[in-house]
Amino acid sequence: RDLWKWTHKHSREINEVIQLELRRLPEEWPARARIWERLHDELYYRGSQVAQKGQVLLEAKAVLVQSITRHAVRADQDGFELAAVNSGVKVSEVGAALLDDGAAVAMMWFATPDGFVHSLRSRGRCHVGELAGSFGGGGHPQAAGFVSPRIVDPEHVLLRAFALPGCIATTIDARASE
Repeated sequence: RDLWKWTHKHSREINEVIQLELRRLPEEWPARARIWERLHDELYYRGSQVAQKGQVLLEAKAVLVQSITRHAVRADQDGFELAAVNSGVKVSEVGAALLDDGAAVAMMWFATPDGFVHSLRSRGRCHVGELAGSFGGGGHPQAAGFVSPRIVDPEHVLLRAFALPGCIATTIDARASE
């Protein structure tokens, strides 16, 4: 998504329909090809209907994200806020919503047979790749993650963030510019 330009009038709506269809794809290739062919025909011959369907999907996603973020817990240290919530769906969107709501770092987690997956997001106030690395994971400055045998307490993540130069420096810089 980061590299997409969203230049088509209904890019977001059409993307939602494509994402829905991708989740429906069976494993065997002939069936996959038929679904892609049907989707192509729908876009080519009935593009406005696909965009309307996509608009409904976008609205449903917004309601879902809002209902998830409503349950976020927040940890604060000197104005540096971490918001955390249990969610294994729409992780990027949930993280973006928590950041939009003022958190410096968003943490989403969910259980798998291998442990608890923790996803971290930031918009530059903390290098979450370094933060995830301190828990044995990794990633990029604005999106990262790690797996743990248990849920890591948001307060512990916040304290670990303050121990990293990448979080302290950018937090101080952000406060100085406000």
